[in-house]
Amino acid sequence: MYDRLIIGSLAPHGLHGGLDGARGRNELLLRDGRTVFLGGKNVVRVKKGDRVRILTPGGGGYGAPKNAGAETDPASLDLSTLKKENL
Repeated sequence: MYDRLIIGSLAPHGLHGGLDGARGRNELLLRDGRTVFLGGKNVVRVKKGDRVRILTPGGGGYGAPKNAGAETDPASLDLSTLKKENL
């Protein structure tokens, strides 16, 4: 699969105070509702009704967010306050 998306504990770095991006993740979604983390390289048998989900890493941010501290979880940011001139 995509080992370079997973390997290492570092997320894509933000620049000039920007928040780090999300790490990649490969998952097997079983038809019974369970999710299995596959890691970077794996061989699995996918049965009818199962799905494979590949989450590619997000890029790091550029510049400190105006509406959050550096420790804030990026998913909690209010993106409606962003203005074109701040991007």
